[in-house]
Amino acid sequence: MRSQKLTDNEIQTFVICAIQPQKANREQYGYTIQVQPGIYQSTQIAFNHITLISLNELPDELHNAWITCLASKKLKRLKAFNLLKSQGFKLISKPFKWFLVELWQHISTKGDDDMALNLSPQEIKAIGEMWGTSLFTEDEFEELLSTVPLEVRLRGLKPTDVMNYFKPEQLEEIEAYLEQRKQQS
Repeated sequence: MRSQKLTDNEIQTFVICAIQPQKANREQYGYTIQVQPGIYQSTQIAFNHITLISLNELPDELHNAWITCLASKKLKRLKAFNLLKSQGFKLISKPFKWFLVELWQHISTKGDDDMALNLSPQEIKAIGEMWGTSLFTEDEFEELLSTVPLEVRLRGLKPTDVMNYFKPEQLEEIEAYLEQRKQQS
């Protein structure tokens, strides 16, 4: 996979804060250098390779709206969604539009600093299925699946779920194989 070929210099670690960190907390870890609004670098050697991003402090611009729609401040989220709606929607794929619509429905009624989404397992699964089919090309998805052992991929499935995907001649072959195994035991 492509990610395994990246060098350490090609990977950047970020800490993204939906709730604006207090100045004293930031400074405790050396995050005193403001590279630009909402972006901080630490002066401490242990943290200087980790960039701190404070969503509520980022400028209200389209390139930030993709992430500031998760900010803790309701007004910041509203501005981000309005930017995406007015300028960004034409740039994104249909599945991601549905994701943004669903996200908006979940967080539009929340007040400041209320970041609980309370998603059901079914909603989480639906989001995962949507992303799984839209983020990878067919070849990338096949490559990803090839790394997962067959028994893991089939785990939890009923035989009837799997059998529905076989053609009649394949089913005949399976029946013949099972009959042969029966005779051997």
